[in-house]
Amino acid sequence: MGRDTRSPLWSVMLAEGMVIAGALAAGLSAGNVSKHFAEGELVTWFSGLLLVATGWVSFRIYQARRPSAQGLWWRAPQAIWALMAIGFAFLAADDLFRLHERMDRLVHRLLRMEPTWLTAHLDDALVALYGVVGLAVLIACRREVTRCLRVRPHLLAGFVVMFAMMAVDAMNKRHNDLFPWLPGLTDVDQVTHIHKWLTALEDSLKVIAEGLFLVAFLVARQRAEAAAEPAP
Repeated sequence: MGRDTRSPLWSVMLAEGMVIAGALAAGLSAGNVSKHFAEGELVTWFSGLLLVATGWVSFRIYQARRPSAQGLWWRAPQAIWALMAIGFAFLAADDLFRLHERMDRLVHRLLRMEPTWLTAHLDDALVALYGVVGLAVLIACRREVTRCLRVRPHLLAGFVVMFAMMAVDAMNKRHNDLFPWLPGLTDVDQVTHIHKWLTALEDSLKVIAEGLFLVAFLVARQRAEAAAEPAP
């Protein structure tokens, strides 16, 4: 009997919707819509949880797929699942502790550089690099990956939402330069208000993308474990 691949999507999306709606409602009641989207707040911790969960699911796929023959584990094609588990653990640490932003500041400090329009986007470039590397790994190891990870709509949607989040992040970081040039946006309070809403939108998109990746990996785990079961 086929396994239900729809339930992970609805369960994850429902949980995400509740967290995002709750964060927005609590922020609006406190007079700051982005309050619970800031570092160390509810949405950041939920985002880290999604990444850790995806890493754990990836490791479980590796356990179901790893070859029985002895040898160097990292040389087997199935090792990609273990490597992706490590990658998601790193992304969770980066999300919770803002490693890419700290690296941005460290580079400016070490090189004794004042932030410019170009160097101010170094952390954005690092985040984009994460996405490009992830996509490149999936393509390079597509023969092994597609044995289980065939939920292309979820993966594709996840990458689309992720790159949309990066675009919002890049625009939001330059809000002091960009927004005042738009018609009718000469009020500082109005610009700040839009900045807060964009912050909430950026992190909401991030959580949605992570949820879509988690769903894809959950379904991949179902496929891997079903294939590993002995035939009756």
